[in-house]
Amino acid sequence: MEGSGNFTEAPTMQFNSTGPQLQQLCGAPGICEPTALTACPNTTLHNCDKCASSQSVLFVFFGTLLGLFIIAGNLLVITVGIHRARSHKATKVDACRNSLALADILTGIQIFAVALPNYAWTMNSTGVEVDQAQWALSNSPQAIAGASIFLFTFTSSIYHLLFFAVLRLYAIGFPLRYRSQPTRRVYFALVIVWLVSIAAASIPGWFPQYYFFEYYHFTFLFFPALNYNHLENAPAYVALVFFLVIPYGLMTIFMIATAGLVLKSSTLSKSNLVHGREKHKMIKKEFQTFKAVAIMQFGFTLTLLPLCVVVGLSYSQYFDCNTVGTPYMIAFYIIMSNSLVNVAVYSALDDKFQTAVRCMLASWKVTCCNRNRLDGKSTSARSRATLTTTIAR
Repeated sequence: MEGSGNFTEAPTMQFNSTGPQLQQLCGAPGICEPTALTACPNTTLHNCDKCASSQSVLFVFFGTLLGLFIIAGNLLVITVGIHRARSHKATKVDACRNSLALADILTGIQIFAVALPNYAWTMNSTGVEVDQAQWALSNSPQAIAGASIFLFTFTSSIYHLLFFAVLRLYAIGFPLRYRSQPTRRVYFALVIVWLVSIAAASIPGWFPQYYFFEYYHFTFLFFPALNYNHLENAPAYVALVFFLVIPYGLMTIFMIATAGLVLKSSTLSKSNLVHGREKHKMIKKEFQTFKAVAIMQFGFTLTLLPLCVVVGLSYSQYFDCNTVGTPYMIAFYIIMSNSLVNVAVYSALDDKFQTAVRCMLASWKVTCCNRNRLDGKSTSARSRATLTTTIAR
């Protein structure tokens, strides 16, 4: 690919043709100036005056903080789910939360296993080394694995939220029937969600003639890129629309339909029949869960929007190689922060989740206190036994 057009499809593969040491990547890491790679061909970027040390410190600090919060928060969700299961209080919603939390943990792991190590390698490499490494990493097992995991964290969010939307529509539209359904059906559906998410994340592998996997030096992450020719990419675009755009649209439609049912049920006059009052009570409980899921979907859309805007502006040639680095980096890490949004929603809006956390912490405190008391009694008993033996002598 030559020139400055359509770099969004393969931003790291734009090279001059005058030799390997004069090749020039499009742009530079988001924490450096656009000319960093050419200005410091034989100097490590860490020591290059085109890369601000303050921005490097901020990236490492916020990246580490984001990764820790994602892992810790989603581990808390899973721990609460296990605690409720042991207390025989687990629900279908708990199963869905645990599944989504398990998928979201991968985002935090990717920050520590991919993004931060790639940052360290890039900043301790010269401009020429970063430049030449792009060819070596292109379609490498490392790039394929890193890009696939990143895509899976994205697709799993879409399909889990779609499943959440379907469950809420079913729960509010048919509350009695929903309550009578066994939880094992939800587990079976979640297995399908994972399989479809994996399949959607592997789309670039279906079209090796259209995609290649590479290291995005803008973001310190691996990501699949489309080849240059737009017309030949048509099958790849169709697959993306079918597995990503349509599920997102369905998710939105289901949530709007659920909101309509909620409004309809709230306007119905209260019936004197016991069955009618019971159904109204069930719908009211399910509405609380619906509100949380709706905010989760809004949060997903909000974190996805910056990347869509950046890609759209890139295709319109608003960004060029001198301006694309920082917007791409910010957009990528904003969408990764979506793995923390769900935990924040549970913590702020879900009374049952808050109660479960408090009960879990209380049970741990009681267990710890009981253990200390037993240890204290054991020590006291040993002391009395020793004293008795001494007096007897």
